[in-house]
Amino acid sequence: MNLALSLASLLVLGGTDARAADSHYTVVVSDLHLGGDPPEAGETWSAFEDFRWKADLEAFLDHIGTRADKANWPIDLVIAGDMFELWQSSESGSCPALDPGLGCSDSEATIRLARILALHQAELALLGNFAAKPGHRLVILPGNHDVALLLPGPRATLLSAFQAIPGANVIVDDDGAWLNADGAMLVEHGHQSDPANRFPTWPKPWQSDTNGVVRLERPWGEWFVLDLFDGLEKRWPTVDNTTDDVAVAKWLWGEVTWSERAATAWTLLGIGKTTEQKRDIANIQGSGIPWDFAAIRSAGDPLLWKLADPTARPPTPPSGDTLTRTLTDGDLAALCGRALERAPDQPPICPVVSGSVASKLSDTVTGASARRMGEYLTRRAKDLSLTSPYAYVYGHTHAALDKIAAIDAPFQLVINDGAFQRVVSVEELRARAGDGSPPIGLGTMTPEALPTCYSFVETLPYASGTPSPKGRYWHRDAAGNWKQSSYASRPAGCPRG
Repeated sequence: MNLALSLASLLVLGGTDARAADSHYTVVVSDLHLGGDPPEAGETWSAFEDFRWKADLEAFLDHIGTRADKANWPIDLVIAGDMFELWQSSESGSCPALDPGLGCSDSEATIRLARILALHQAELALLGNFAAKPGHRLVILPGNHDVALLLPGPRATLLSAFQAIPGANVIVDDDGAWLNADGAMLVEHGHQSDPANRFPTWPKPWQSDTNGVVRLERPWGEWFVLDLFDGLEKRWPTVDNTTDDVAVAKWLWGEVTWSERAATAWTLLGIGKTTEQKRDIANIQGSGIPWDFAAIRSAGDPLLWKLADPTARPPTPPSGDTLTRTLTDGDLAALCGRALERAPDQPPICPVVSGSVASKLSDTVTGASARRMGEYLTRRAKDLSLTSPYAYVYGHTHAALDKIAAIDAPFQLVINDGAFQRVVSVEELRARAGDGSPPIGLGTMTPEALPTCYSFVETLPYASGTPSPKGRYWHRDAAGNWKQSSYASRPAGCPRG
C-alpha cells in the first residue's frame, strides 16, 4: 500500500492531514504500556502495570507544548506503538488459544482496551487536552502489544474516548506507519523487523479460527510473555522494565521451578506452536551453522539447561532426559544459535560437526540483527514506494539508540526512541548481580524505584534538506528539576541500549 494514499484513510478528529511537513515540530515516543489490571488487595498497582507516571507525563506534555507554542510551531506527538498493554491481562482466558497462532477476537480485545481506558482516564484526558490545543496533533500507531488497534472495535472505542474532549485532533493509524509529507522520515513501532514479534499478514494481522471467528495473529513473542513473564512479574515487578529481557530471564532461570523451566524451554523453542512461529524462531539465530545434532541429543537435557544459563547447575529432571530428544534439528539450531549470540566471541556450547572452524561461527551471528533490520527497511521502502527516504524512527526494544551501526538500507539515519516508561539498564543490573546470581533487590524493586528518566525522539522544523531526528531524555536532575538532555550526554541513571 502506498502510504501517501493510505494516509487519507486515517480516522481524524478535529483536523485534517494536509500540512507542510517541514513546518512541524515532531516528537516521537513509544512503549508506554498502559495496562488494564486493577491492583489486588494490599497493592497500590497491579504487578502488570508498567505506566504509573501521570504527573511525569503531564510535565512532559507541558514542556514540549510550551516549546512549540513559543516558537509558533505546529506540533505532532506520535506515539509509535505499544501505548497499551493488551497482551498481559489477568483475564488471559478471555482469549482462548484454540489455535496457537491466533489470539484475541475483536470483541475480546475491545473489552481489554475498555478496561485500560477506564483505569487510565487521567492519562487519556492529558493526551486529549494536549491534542485539542491550536496547532497540536496526536498520532497513535499500533505496536505488537496493542496490534488490536487495527481492529474496528478497539479503534472505535479509543476514538470514542477522545471524542469526549472537544477539539481533540487525534489520528488512530490504520496501517502501522506514519510518514512526513516529503517522504523523508518514516515512523513505526519496529516489531515487524523482529522475527519473534512479527505478524505474517501485517498490516491486516488477523485470520479466522476453526469456528469462523476472526482473531488476531499471535506471534511467538506473545507466547513468551504469556508463558514466562506473566508468572515472573508477580514476583519480580520490574522483570520487563529493562533494556534486555534475555539477560533478566537468564538471571532468574535458577530461581524458578522445574515446571516453569520446562514451560519456558517449550516456549523458547516454539514446541507445540505453529510452523510459522517455529520458522521465525529459527530465523532469529542458529540456521546455517554445522551443529552436531546427534552429539547434542546424546548430551541430554543437562545441555539444554546449560544453553539457557551456562553458569547454572542443571537440575535433575523428574523423568530423565526426554525433552532434548524430542526436539527437531530446527529447534536445537535455534536454541544453540541463541546461546552463541549471547557470547559470540566464546566457543559454542553446542558441539559442531568435525572439521568446522569454531572461531568462524561467531561471524554467522555477529551483526545478524543489523542485517535483518537492513533487509526489512529495504523491503519497507519498496512496499511504501518511498523515493527519498532518509530517517527511520522506531521503538519496540526499549533501548534508546541514536546510531544503529552496520545497517545496509535506503535510510541514512536509523534511531530508536527507547521507551516512555521507567526502565533499568543492563549495566545497572549487572552491577547489582555480583557473583552472577539474580540482581540484589530485584525481587522487591518496583518500577517506582527505577530512575525518573524517559526517552523520546524530536525533529525540529526544517525549511529544506533532510529531517534531523535527535534522541532525547526527559529526566530529573540532581536537584529534582525536570530537564531535557541528549542521548550523547546520557544523564546518570538514564538507560541506553
